[in-house]
Amino acid sequence: MLGFGLSRHLSRQILQPISQLASEVASLPQQTDNRLERHYPNDETGQLARSFDHYVLQVNELLLREQQFAANASHELRTPMMVIRGALDMLGESEVPPAIARQLQRVDGALGQMQQQTELFLQLSRTPDSLSGNNELSPLAELAAAQLAHWQPLADNQGLQLTLEVVEQTPPQPANMMVAVLNNLLRNAIQHTASGGITVTITAHYLRVSDTGSGMSDELQIKARERGVNVANPAGYGFGLAIIERICEHQGWRLILSSPQHSGTQATIYFAANEIDDKALS
Repeated sequence: MLGFGLSRHLSRQILQPISQLASEVASLPQQTDNRLERHYPNDETGQLARSFDHYVLQVNELLLREQQFAANASHELRTPMMVIRGALDMLGESEVPPAIARQLQRVDGALGQMQQQTELFLQLSRTPDSLSGNNELSPLAELAAAQLAHWQPLADNQGLQLTLEVVEQTPPQPANMMVAVLNNLLRNAIQHTASGGITVTITAHYLRVSDTGSGMSDELQIKARERGVNVANPAGYGFGLAIIERICEHQGWRLILSSPQHSGTQATIYFAANEIDDKALS
């Protein structure tokens, strides 16, 4: 009994620093500076703690540089975009030939997309908590209707029908991020649908974009999330789904791709991972 009690005491003494280190590492996300606070003995556990602390410091410095770069780039890009916006407004007040007016309208639309993308990437560089109060929320049905109207001319040129189905109302969503998601999903659907149409479905739990295109193989559904991969060219330069995946990670959403019988593709954004139904995973 004495030997048993002594062995337990010694094991506690040996394992206690490891348990403290594991507990402190688990609590790092809640700390402001993300550094280990306890002092560990000068042994293997202490060496592990110091190595981990050094690694965390490097990660924090890298994250800080990325955030500063995103903020600086966003700030520097705003000035030339404001100049272009002012020039477009002045040209819009003057009488120009119809052909030039159409080109000015295209420039105006491209500038609007640049401004939205700049704000989106700036938001993605921040944590969701830091966006509190600075992230405009809008009804999802209104955002979807506006994006369908934006893509309607291109769909008409291809003979495609765009449909919006609002089954249930969902809480307001971050406008910039949801617009980026809808734009990329609708662009992909229109690009890879030769006939039929695209349907945007909204429920309280998910947003779904369905098309009647050629569908996606199981292998491509996995690879399509990678940067630089698309359906037309699996080794190409597609970034749409990679951006959507990044937005979903940032917001705690989940993207599910499916192609029932390989006749059309469904891209579903679930607003909570525990609300994914079994059919989406089959």
